[in-house]
Amino acid sequence: MPKYVTKNRKYYASQGLKDATGNNPKGADPKQLVKWSKMSNIAPELDDSLVRQIGVKVTQEYKYDKDARTDWERTMNMAIKFVKMDVEEKNTPFAGACSVIMPLLAQSCIQFSSTATGAIFSDKIVKGKVIGQDPNGQKASSAQRVADFTNYQLTEEMPEWMPETDSAMFGLPLFGCAFKKTYRYVEEKRNYSEYVSAMDLIIHPAVTDLTTAKRATHYLELTRNTVKERINSGAWSDILSKIGEGDQEAKQTSQGEDEGNYIFLEQHRWWDLDGDGYAEPYIVTVHKETDTVARIKARYKEDDIWLTPDGKEIAKIEVREMFTRILFMPAIDKSVYGFGFGQLLAHPNDAINAILREIIDSGIWYNTNAGLYTSDLLMASNEPGNLEFEPNEFKEVTDVDDIRKKFMMLPAREPSMTLFHTLGLLMEVYQRLGMSVDVLGGQASGANQPATTTLALIEQGLKLHTAVMGRVHRGIGEELKKIYRLDMEYLGRKEYYNVMDVDEEQQVFARDFNSESVDITLSALPEDVMHIQKMLKADKLMEMRQTVIPPVAQAIFEFWLDAMQIEDKEKFKIPEDYKPPPDPKVLEILAEKEATGLEFKLKMEELKLKKQEVAQDYEIAKQEIAIKKMEAAAKIKQANKPDKPADKQPTKKKGKADGKDKKSTSK
Repeated sequence: MPKYVTKNRKYYASQGLKDATGNNPKGADPKQLVKWSKMSNIAPELDDSLVRQIGVKVTQEYKYDKDARTDWERTMNMAIKFVKMDVEEKNTPFAGACSVIMPLLAQSCIQFSSTATGAIFSDKIVKGKVIGQDPNGQKASSAQRVADFTNYQLTEEMPEWMPETDSAMFGLPLFGCAFKKTYRYVEEKRNYSEYVSAMDLIIHPAVTDLTTAKRATHYLELTRNTVKERINSGAWSDILSKIGEGDQEAKQTSQGEDEGNYIFLEQHRWWDLDGDGYAEPYIVTVHKETDTVARIKARYKEDDIWLTPDGKEIAKIEVREMFTRILFMPAIDKSVYGFGFGQLLAHPNDAINAILREIIDSGIWYNTNAGLYTSDLLMASNEPGNLEFEPNEFKEVTDVDDIRKKFMMLPAREPSMTLFHTLGLLMEVYQRLGMSVDVLGGQASGANQPATTTLALIEQGLKLHTAVMGRVHRGIGEELKKIYRLDMEYLGRKEYYNVMDVDEEQQVFARDFNSESVDITLSALPEDVMHIQKMLKADKLMEMRQTVIPPVAQAIFEFWLDAMQIEDKEKFKIPEDYKPPPDPKVLEILAEKEATGLEFKLKMEELKLKKQEVAQDYEIAKQEIAIKKMEAAAKIKQANKPDKPADKQPTKKKGKADGKDKKSTSK
């Protein structure tokens, strides 16, 4: 099985620390710690007096931490009362006085919870993430397979994950933080992740980081059957004979059942069991009323133990932390519990309740008169001291003229307008603090207001939501890493291959579950708080879908289907060999280009023909010139040729005759 590589592990290795696996003859012998790391319960291996000492110490330190957060618990209990609308009977200033509770804190929590769960839950809760370079795409394939498997796991194999996360998103704004406890459920051979309320995880308020806390105590209420199951499975020691028939502190003990529940403290703490001066991380489960230890379990594995470079001492033990903190807002004192609506709005809600009750009580007192009357006043159908009238009712008296002298009405004033104005001011401030502005509550913000203006108002109103969702994203991301690590250690290859329909011969398990190459995170982005934001992004991407390559276009289309919350997405899946029809505008442009090309081609043909005609004319003219040259040359040749002599031609005499000719010529 591959190791889950963390930043700490890389750092320890870079410092020369040694992974304490196997024997180490040079110095420190971690065999005892390695043995304990593989045991489901270490308590039977320890001395009884030591186990008893551990049980007492766990209970004492739990009480110390709980007392330290008394003020915080007082505020949270008041906030819980307001959210649950737990109305109590009120007898001041008179019996049956108003005890109404304004559901303002509940409204803020419900609004955030609905927004957060809508952003988190989808068909693809998880997406894969590639770490490092991926030249051949193998990491991307592994990340996609791991994401698909985790989505299947969260929705099918871990049916509690979504409802527990939903509960966490409601408790988160109230308490300022929520805790998810992620571990391997050995009995069912699967991962388990449950929501733990901040009220049930007791940590000293001065602690700023859960991973460095000396201890954190999970308050558990278990039935007798659950205790017996854990004893029979070997996970717990047999303690039933020591813990009685139930604890009075348990909430369900007072329900009239034959068997009561038990209160156990599961404390995640440090203790030096091997006596080497270095405390190791353990989980100690103790029955609260009797200090009886039920279980001691190591919070580390064999490969979490690190030795010094010389191998003589334990240098570090990495903790397998079960709890994941999801923070709403950081506290001003950096307390691990953070800051939520419980601290921010409980006291303003209490002030609003007080003012509203006074206004209502004043109205009741004003509308129902009270006063004094003399003892000699008698009225029919009434007991002495109780004067009640029904509509259209008349009562008999002895003397109407003197009856006003027998009454004295107590003064009563109408409800104070000052209280009304104060109540309105507090309500306005409260709504701003509680993120309950109109546009976020679904109410119209104004007539004929442009959509862009409304979206801008929503974005402005969601600033706090977006910041909180960033912290939620980080918290759930850490929880998903724990699930990925549990799969790496406990998931069977055959189960993985069967679910993913992968041939075992491909041997992708080791490559997929490699924390140095692959990681998983939430699909939802922190800024996508509202569905409308995701829809706008999807529409913007759809506009450019025709301009990208087919794989990217398919991914854009699937994102758009997810944003539109379309069911049965497989029906809309585009076949791989499908070629979308061209855009009409593109066709028009192509037609214009084609027409322009044809016109240009015709012109070129015309020019070509003209060129050919000119060439032909040139050749003809050239031939004609050649012929004329030949004719001219022939004529010249003919002209220069001497005449042939006649057969009988008398010879001319020279002398006189020639002289005549010369004279005639000269003449």
